[in-house]
Amino acid sequence: MKEKRKREREKDLPCKKRRKLQAAREMLEDEDLAEKPEGSRKNKKGNTGLSLVDLGYRRVKAAEAVKKALDAGKIVQKKAGKKSKPPPERTQSRREEMRNLFQRDMSERKQKRNSGTRNRKSKNSFKRKSRYKPR
Repeated sequence: MKEKRKREREKDLPCKKRRKLQAAREMLEDEDLAEKPEGSRKNKKGNTGLSLVDLGYRRVKAAEAVKKALDAGKIVQKKAGKKSKPPPERTQSRREEMRNLFQRDMSERKQKRNSGTRNRKSKNSFKRKSRYKPR
C-alpha cells in the first residue's frame, strides 16, 4: 500500500525529481539483480567485485588452460627463439642528425637576428616633422 502511495505522489513531482527517483530505483533494482547470481561464485561481468584470492585463482586456471591447449596442439605459439631485436643504430644516428639540424637552424636564426639589427631605418622614414618643429 505504501508503495502505491509513493508512486501516486511521484506523479505530482516535477519531471526532474521524478526522473532522479526513477533512476535511483533502477539502480537499486540493478544492484539487487547483481547480488543474486553472486552465490554461484562466478561473476562473468568483470573483476569489479573479485577478491585478490579469486583473481589469482582465475589467473592460475587460465594459465593451466593455455598450457593444456599448447600440449594438445590447439594453440600454436610463436617461436621462443626470436628475441626482441635491439633498436637499430640508425635511430641513434637519426637523433644526432636531428640535433645537428636543430642547432644549424638555431644558429641561422641568430645570424638573421643579428644582421637585422644592422639594417636601420633611414632618417627620411620619419614623416610628420612639422608636428615637432618649434614655432
